[in-house]
Amino acid sequence: MTIGLLLVLWLVGSIANAVLGKVDASGDRASRIGFWARQGVSLLVAALALIGFVSIWFDDPANL
Repeated sequence: MTIGLLLVLWLVGSIANAVLGKVDASGDRASRIGFWARQGVSLLVAALALIGFVSIWFDDPANL
């Protein structure tokens, strides 16, 4: 299940970054917005991975 979760999250992150790459325009402001949008996607995928791993590996997360 962990490997499946990793593959799904990798796919979601790749698709989101590809979509952001298509929207990205030229210019300093656009490159900053694109950078922070990609960082946001990375942080969201990391948070989802953490939540997913905890739910897979621990029966009662309250004991953590």
